[in-house]
Amino acid sequence: MPTHDYLPTTRWMTRALGVMINSFFLLILLLALTNEDGVPPQGWPVIVCLAVCILGVFSACRWTRPGGRIVVAGALALCVAALYSTFVTGLPWEGLVLAFIYPVPFFIVGSLFLVDG
Repeated sequence: MPTHDYLPTTRWMTRALGVMINSFFLLILLLALTNEDGVPPQGWPVIVCLAVCILGVFSACRWTRPGGRIVVAGALALCVAALYSTFVTGLPWEGLVLAFIYPVPFFIVGSLFLVDG
């Protein structure tokens, strides 16, 4: 019977990548929430979806498969919320690019957690 020594390594690499991505987006979230101007109403769906993705990565460190599902679902919701926010604010095509690039790290981490689980 073959031993799978690579599984703990990939699990810890996935967790480390998740912590790095979470630290970056937690900084963005904290800076947005502590800004003196405050978050405009059209930005709240993005903030909520970002918080769901961050909490999903933290839960995926303990429960890989359910946490990975939360992260992927949160990333899909983050894409929709970012599209909504760009259309409401009237951003041109750069807003579309931003809306599709912003959730990519969470798609990667969530899919790695799903494969790992």
